[in-house]
Amino acid sequence: MNDAQAERRIETDVLVIGAGAAGARAAIAARAEGVRVLVVTKSRFAKGGATPTANAADLTIDGLSAAEIGLPGDRRDSPEQFFRDIVADGLYLSNQRMVEAYVRENKPATKELIDWGMKVYSFEEAHSQKFMRGINTSGKEVLRALGRGLAANPPEWLEDHMVVDLLTRDGAVCGAVAVDQRFGGVIVIRAKAVVIATGGWQSGWLLNSASTDLTGDGQAIAYRAGADLIDMEMVQAMPDCLIWPPSLRNSYLTYVMAEGGGLGKLLNARGERFMERYDPRLLERSTKEIVSVATALEVRAGRGSPHGGVFFTLEGTDREAFEAVVKAISQYAEGSIQFREGFPRVAREAWEGRVFEVGNLMHYMMGGIRVDENGQTTVPGLFAAGECTGGLWGASRVSSAVSEAVIQGRIAGRSAGRHARSAGLLEVDREQVAEAGRRVLRPLENSGGPAPFEMKRRVQDIAARALDVVKDGKDLDWAIAELSALEKDEVPRLTVAGTRSRLVNAEWTEALQLRNLVQVLRLSAESARHREESRGSHYRLDATVMDNDRWLCNIVLTLAGDGPALKEVPVVVTTVEPPKGRLTYEQANQVATASLSEAAGADRGKTY
Repeated sequence: MNDAQAERRIETDVLVIGAGAAGARAAIAARAEGVRVLVVTKSRFAKGGATPTANAADLTIDGLSAAEIGLPGDRRDSPEQFFRDIVADGLYLSNQRMVEAYVRENKPATKELIDWGMKVYSFEEAHSQKFMRGINTSGKEVLRALGRGLAANPPEWLEDHMVVDLLTRDGAVCGAVAVDQRFGGVIVIRAKAVVIATGGWQSGWLLNSASTDLTGDGQAIAYRAGADLIDMEMVQAMPDCLIWPPSLRNSYLTYVMAEGGGLGKLLNARGERFMERYDPRLLERSTKEIVSVATALEVRAGRGSPHGGVFFTLEGTDREAFEAVVKAISQYAEGSIQFREGFPRVAREAWEGRVFEVGNLMHYMMGGIRVDENGQTTVPGLFAAGECTGGLWGASRVSSAVSEAVIQGRIAGRSAGRHARSAGLLEVDREQVAEAGRRVLRPLENSGGPAPFEMKRRVQDIAARALDVVKDGKDLDWAIAELSALEKDEVPRLTVAGTRSRLVNAEWTEALQLRNLVQVLRLSAESARHREESRGSHYRLDATVMDNDRWLCNIVLTLAGDGPALKEVPVVVTTVEPPKGRLTYEQANQVATASLSEAAGADRGKTY
């Protein structure tokens, strides 16, 4: 296929890829700059991505700013304190200029959502913050509010379209190639600026807390266009989530009960409340990192449940406390089938004595496309926002991802709009377009190659074995070799075996997504193999110490030839000077126990 054979060509000023909270807010901000905006999304607004699944969503704002917009905030708190807490919670890997922008833009971005009608259920403690900073709402409420913002100055839309590659001219972005997932047409989009807002790559794991369309598309297309990726090893898990029975797998209803309501105990196969060894003070209310690492270590030590997790029980729970939590959580049921139908069942059965199997779901990506405080990537004209980016949270996210999406979307959309006002449309490279078209159609033309859905399970098996919460250098070497072989030899041979029709062909879409997913997982494994320490969400069995003298740096990956070039770059520091020295993982996470180190020592040397 060449440019002249493309079914359709479109021109716009700002192309926004993704229509979750980050993409929607970016579109609003870019339109406010007086430019044309086109939003392209694989699904539809308020249907795909991470935001609609955030049933019990929260936003995070410092207490003083909350009070200034009419919420019951604590005026002893401040944006400056919030900044310091985010940097410390991220174990000092955060880009401090990005944190400053997050804190600075938080108040106006939050007020806009409330002004657009977002319902606030309560304002309380969230994410174990020192002050009450949590605005409890729902993903549906956030998207309803953003929908009103979009309606006031609407952009153009291409729903059910997948962007497969960016187009560049002289190192700058000039557009993209997309596929119409309904009718199969290949579309060339020329744009003066592009904003990527596509979320993470949680679909690389069978056990995950996100929607199935989060396949690393934004990170992959940015990387192939020459953009830097940063801290790709930092993948956060959500513990206490249902993994059995199958009808409830990947549901986080038990997590909400445990983390949000303080209910329940975690037991291993011996019936031991194992969190007493890992964090005797906070137990199951410890950080995501501590609970998820503890759970993974119990499973690796042979003390897990039959299906690869641990057990959740409400035995000994106070009836009054239970009913209060159920009442509080039920308020989120309005826009969520999971909460409206699933939560009452799980709560009732757990109260009646049922023991559920729970475990770690891959939940959030702290690494991603490298951007600055203005949302600018290392490629001129290319911007990014939300979970697809890296640099804000460092090694651990303890504040709201929804706030990140809205704030960074606001920033990146504004930056892209201003860039587009002064930039011209660049001519697209016909050979780039032709190559993208050939690659898109290849799975329909191949024969005898691997089936997309079968390869997806192979990829998820690799991730489960070597890219789980607890990692080891030898396992990572194995994963890199496996994923590299898939990327080089198998992905180009993917074959759509069902129907060769280009009309609503889910197998074809899976093949296109797998190209991105395999590449991004490989890059994540490369970065994890390089960081020989344990920090935040990155836990290495063979390197359990957090080493500020050696590893207080960001790991950056850039395409060089056929593979990644890796480099270490200094952390961006403005006002909070990172500490020096070496700490055990427990010390770094302020947990007074040696159980993690002891368990790691007992498990070291395990191979597959």
